[in-house]
Amino acid sequence: MGPGRRLLVAVVLFLTIYTIGVLSFWAMSGESLGQCAFNTLIFLATVDRPFDPSLPFTRTVAYRLLCAMLLVAGMGSVLYMVSTATALIVEGFFSDVLRRRRMQAEIDKLRGHVIVCGAGRTGIHIIDELYKLEVPFVVVDHDEGLLRRAGEKYKGLLYVVGDATEEEVLLKAGVERARGVIAALPTDEANLFVTMTARQLNPKVRVVSKAIDLRTDKKLRKAGADSVVSPNYIGGLRMVSEMVRPKTVLFLDKMLRDPLQTTRIDEVRIGAGSELCGKTLEETRLSARAGVLVLAIRYPDKEEFVFRPAPTARLVEGAVLVVLGSVSDIKRARQIAKQPEPLPE
Repeated sequence: MGPGRRLLVAVVLFLTIYTIGVLSFWAMSGESLGQCAFNTLIFLATVDRPFDPSLPFTRTVAYRLLCAMLLVAGMGSVLYMVSTATALIVEGFFSDVLRRRRMQAEIDKLRGHVIVCGAGRTGIHIIDELYKLEVPFVVVDHDEGLLRRAGEKYKGLLYVVGDATEEEVLLKAGVERARGVIAALPTDEANLFVTMTARQLNPKVRVVSKAIDLRTDKKLRKAGADSVVSPNYIGGLRMVSEMVRPKTVLFLDKMLRDPLQTTRIDEVRIGAGSELCGKTLEETRLSARAGVLVLAIRYPDKEEFVFRPAPTARLVEGAVLVVLGSVSDIKRARQIAKQPEPLPE
């Protein structure tokens, strides 16, 4: 029996003894039920005489036996209730401390993970997607209740309770070892502070920030954000797409979001020493060997993508291939490409 159930039993036991005492005194004394309830409570709390000893019924054997039984049973139930409540508090405190230490130890082991700042309306969807993609990540939020509820839904969720704008909190989340930071707090000011702090603590980390007001885009980028996303702006574009090209949206949603659908669009980066370096697409035979379709190529010295690349397109180290294929096909393509982990920008 757990401490919570033991406490419930102790409370029920005390209330039962108290009720028996009230009804018994009421039957003996002829006083009102309210007065008997008050006198019984005073007796159990202070061990003082519940009624005036000059009253005739207080000299009976039944009254004295009742007082003795109430004294023993009542005090016993109170002591049991207090000891159980104390054990519940102490066990809960120590178990919480141990749980936090174990979680922090797991966070300290992470390398190349993502830090999600904020577990609110936007953050919970980020958590859901990263969890599905099996990307290692840590969540930071000041609301411990929110984090615990998320932990109940996503088993093994790692989180840090605290203000994500503070250096100490981001360091606990392992920002110096992280591959990326997502600032998804409810205000642009908070996301700006997260961006600046993360960039100072880890100049190489990729920062993606949420923006409520589109006018803060430039400020966030100046503060160090690599990418800025406005949920309101993206939501507006999505609604238009749903209106004018619903089938295309349905196709992309099924491919990117449907858990039963294994086909994905993803990226493969060519690492150092890969056999793909210096070869043309035709020579690599990626489609035959890995089962992926190359949709575009982005070369390391260029910002633009080469869409529908020709078979004669030559691959170099650092080039990013945008491919279409199943999860296993993409994994196989990354092995052939010797993609460095974690994926850098």
